[in-house]
Amino acid sequence: MKIKVYPKSKWREIFDDLKLRLERGEFPVSTSFYTMDDICQKFHVSRITARRVFQELKNEGWILPVRRRGAIVTRSHVPKDIFFIVGSAFLEEHSSATSDYFVINQLLKGLHAKEKFYNVKITTIGHRFFFSHLQSFISKDVLMAAQLLYDFRDWFEKHPSIFQCLKLDVTPVLIHSFEKYEGFSMTRTDYEKGIRLAVEHLISKGHKNIAYLTRDINFPTFYLRFRGFIDALKDNRISLDTNFIKVTPDVERTRTWQSVRKILSLKKKPTAIVCASDVLAMNVLEYCEKNGLKVPEDLAVTGFDNRGETEFSVPPLTTVDSKLEQQAEKAVEFIIQRTKAKVSEPVVINLEPELIVREST
Repeated sequence: MKIKVYPKSKWREIFDDLKLRLERGEFPVSTSFYTMDDICQKFHVSRITARRVFQELKNEGWILPVRRRGAIVTRSHVPKDIFFIVGSAFLEEHSSATSDYFVINQLLKGLHAKEKFYNVKITTIGHRFFFSHLQSFISKDVLMAAQLLYDFRDWFEKHPSIFQCLKLDVTPVLIHSFEKYEGFSMTRTDYEKGIRLAVEHLISKGHKNIAYLTRDINFPTFYLRFRGFIDALKDNRISLDTNFIKVTPDVERTRTWQSVRKILSLKKKPTAIVCASDVLAMNVLEYCEKNGLKVPEDLAVTGFDNRGETEFSVPPLTTVDSKLEQQAEKAVEFIIQRTKAKVSEPVVINLEPELIVREST
């Protein structure tokens, strides 16, 4: 029996041809694709046929039509490799005991959220391997947790050639940068403004006796938050009571409770506590529950970070979102733009923090 083979429709012929070229990488991700007029002229077809081709390529995720620009390529057959450098302890221990566990996980969520859209592959690498094989990453696309530059600043001073290679040859994009590192492109969030948002929110609720609970303010991220707290009081003409400021050496619950107990034992008691992290704030909430204090009636509490569990604390915690995921997303977008040579470096991408108001205030 002879099987009759029907010819492909014209739109299918064009679709298959363009899809094959996209798979071969002839149109790199994030570059401009043909316009509808281009397809009409190149393949001698009507706009109806060209529109069908566009729609099918869009449905499969190959292109994204952009108004007045035709379309951009969003997918290719081979993903683009992007390497994310973190402290080796995160990969080796991968436990909550690692100080930057929450930060790195949030950054990874943001990075992986962009993998499919930009057709990139994120590979996480520990700093030990990275620094010992630095030459191998020249001309690669590299993102780096900015805290590594802070943690190993003394080591870099002793090995200036390695730092120069990192800065001038590897040129990583720094994510979650709490300092401005000259010569590096980076993403960062205004931590000072984040705490100011929390303080000004409490002031708007009528609070004037506001305490502050923090970890070591010598560490840059906590120093920036502390400075935001001081400036917010000053700008609102509220005097600073140093007895209201407590520094805890860690986030262990009993240590937090000791600090809260000292603050609340003062003759002049605070009506609100601003905490430099959500972990501290949730410890405060637990202290209040154990000691019969109503939140926010007896004591209003704010946190910082917008951890997932803050939405389910008792009561749900008012906190500041420092936009860690968005920092990572912006870093990937920047890498793609840099590949197309559409940016001149260094670039500092600043994100605005967001106050998440819940029942603790």
